[in-house]
Amino acid sequence: NFNPASIFMGNSGSYLLGYALAVFSIQTPTHADPIVSVMIVLVILGLPVLDTAYSFLRRFLNGTSPFTADSDHVHHRLVRRYSHRTAVVIMYAVGALLGTAGVVMAGSEFNVAVTVFAAVIFAGIVGLRLLGYVPLAFRRLVVPEKSSSLNGTREALSPTSNGHARRPRPRFGARMRSLESSSQT
Repeated sequence: NFNPASIFMGNSGSYLLGYALAVFSIQTPTHADPIVSVMIVLVILGLPVLDTAYSFLRRFLNGTSPFTADSDHVHHRLVRRYSHRTAVVIMYAVGALLGTAGVVMAGSEFNVAVTVFAAVIFAGIVGLRLLGYVPLAFRRLVVPEKSSSLNGTREALSPTSNGHARRPRPRFGARMRSLESSSQT
């Protein structure tokens, strides 16, 4: 489904696809060990699970509602770096590799399946780093205040391109509490 797209799923199609994947994941025993069965499902559905989980966590830590839309998903970052066709091919390749890893896990012993799962987790972390996702608490814990001995490290690691730190936004829960208190008065 390369650009210009010929297939448009819409809400109904995406709900049906999500439901079918959920039912398939629950109904299909893939391994004698139930822990490995769960790991296989997580590996096969790794790309959408990782993208959704990271989006929710990123929005929550930024103080916005986890349900607000943004343009910081994996495919958005790929399209910013590559052409649309290349981004689609990368997503297809990652999906195929994750599917292959799931099939390998299904036919393997417990130790091999856990090793493949760990390798997929490691590859996911490397992939997030390559796409420019910063570890979640990195900016708050590692970036020191300005110091002459660091020689511009803070500016190089700053979350903005112009070297100025962003003004911190209040947490989502804090905004909700302030809205509740203002409505009670």
